[in-house]
Amino acid sequence: MKEKWDEVWSKEFSQKVIHFRQFEEIENILGSLEGKRVLEVGCGTGVDSLNMGILYRTDNYCLDYSQNSIEIVKKAFDTKDVSVKLAVADLKYIPYKEKYFDVVFSNGVMEHFKDIRAPLREQRRVLDDDGIIVFGVPFAYTLYEIKKDIKSLFNRWEYGWERGLTVSKIKKSAEEEGLGLVHYYYDAHPRNYLPKSLNGTFVNFLINGGVVAFLKKDMHYR
Repeated sequence: MKEKWDEVWSKEFSQKVIHFRQFEEIENILGSLEGKRVLEVGCGTGVDSLNMGILYRTDNYCLDYSQNSIEIVKKAFDTKDVSVKLAVADLKYIPYKEKYFDVVFSNGVMEHFKDIRAPLREQRRVLDDDGIIVFGVPFAYTLYEIKKDIKSLFNRWEYGWERGLTVSKIKKSAEEEGLGLVHYYYDAHPRNYLPKSLNGTFVNFLINGGVVAFLKKDMHYR
């Protein structure tokens, strides 16, 4: 699948969805984010990290296993004159020492793992004892998931393994890795084909709803 993502990130890409609510929820949990070490794994365009850095003055790190993704991120940060440390690496082998980051986050990444425990384990390893892991994934029961399953049945889904998750699945996998689910919320990205009045409604969620999970280290496993 690396070749596919290299192809995706070889093109000019404009990512309009920025997860501002995630930023606010993280700050509600951790307090001021200024100077916090924040790692985005599977960063894609890095649009979230860039905006978090601008708004909250965080110490930014971005990781992706596509070199093309990292080049896009570098260009975006350079354009805004915001500093970032970049790494081309697999999420299951994060090249940083233990307890290094205050926040590890991702969007549209964890659903690409058949078993999310391995990437959770590695994110936990590099997370400070008081830090937080945050990730947004598609919800398991939406029209998007049905479409994906039908395409996969006929070998027409281009992005490899991808399955939405439920809160109960996230909670169970997290607990098996010494993490506790401390907060979550449901959301749905606006769609251009929907009337503006329907964006953010149950109809929007039914089409492509997602869940955002916030995990902290279980005190018994620190």
